[in-house]
Amino acid sequence: MALHRSESRPGLTAPTLRVVHSDEPIQPSLLYLSSKRKRVLDLVIGSIGLMLLAIMFVPVALIIKLSSRGPIFYKQRRMGRHGKEFQLFKFRTMTVNAESANGPQWAKPNDPRITRVGAILRRLYIDEFPQWLNVIKGDMSVVGPRPERRELAEQILDFVPNFNRRLRAKPGITGIAQVNYKYTNTMLEARNKLRHDVIYINAASFLVDIRLILRTLRRVWLFKGT
Repeated sequence: MALHRSESRPGLTAPTLRVVHSDEPIQPSLLYLSSKRKRVLDLVIGSIGLMLLAIMFVPVALIIKLSSRGPIFYKQRRMGRHGKEFQLFKFRTMTVNAESANGPQWAKPNDPRITRVGAILRRLYIDEFPQWLNVIKGDMSVVGPRPERRELAEQILDFVPNFNRRLRAKPGITGIAQVNYKYTNTMLEARNKLRHDVIYINAASFLVDIRLILRTLRRVWLFKGT
């Protein structure tokens, strides 16, 4: 399936999906992306992640509530595999109504919308921990492209026509692009990040996933989060 613009109205319009049929053999990496082996890895790592989430929930929730006004969790619609949308969960790291003035936008270095506590949670990847719920549900994988918002995906599609290729895989908590990049905030970075996503999709395997998980743990240990 692919992401396409609707021509019913100009500007940022809702993309539609169409099935593209092909007689080409399916490459091994694509078979792995939908395999039981990858799903088992997600369930095992996701279960460990949920246990860690349960342990740290109370102190993190208290810190968030005491440091800024607003809910503990942040919920947002994201695009999953084949463009199917799902609701992503995170610990809130921004001020309430952070996008009320300018609408959907990328996070950026020294983003004024991010709270002090939120900046720490991001550097330690703690804000991502509620996404283990998405992994267990099957909306996400441990390893894959970062889940993008449909509004921003529409903008990227104007500059990166083959952006659809990243929709072949479930979005992931970590991945090649996440390890090598922080948050994307320009179209050029979106294009470069897509190259990393395509590299993963073309090379995905159990060993690749394990290596990326270990690299992510190293980044957490060295406090190299966003």
